[in-house]
Amino acid sequence: MEELIAKRYIKAMKQGSTLESMQSIALVFSTLAESFKNEKFLHIVNNPDVAKQEKMEILISAVKPA
Repeated sequence: MEELIAKRYIKAMKQGSTLESMQSIALVFSTLAESFKNEKFLHIVNNPDVAKQEKMEILISAVKPA
C-alpha cells in the first residue's frame, strides 16, 4: 500500500519538475533522512512538550542548507 502511494507522489512530482528541481528535492529528503538518525533531533521531534511550531522551525532549519 505504501509503495503505491509513494509511486503516485513520485509520478506527480516528475510530471511538473525539471531535473534541477528533482535534484533539489532529493537533497532535501536526504538531509531530512540524515537528521532523523540524530538522537538529539529525534528526542526533540518526538517530545510532546515541544510545540508544533518549534518542531516545524527545527525541521526547516535542518533542510535550509540543502
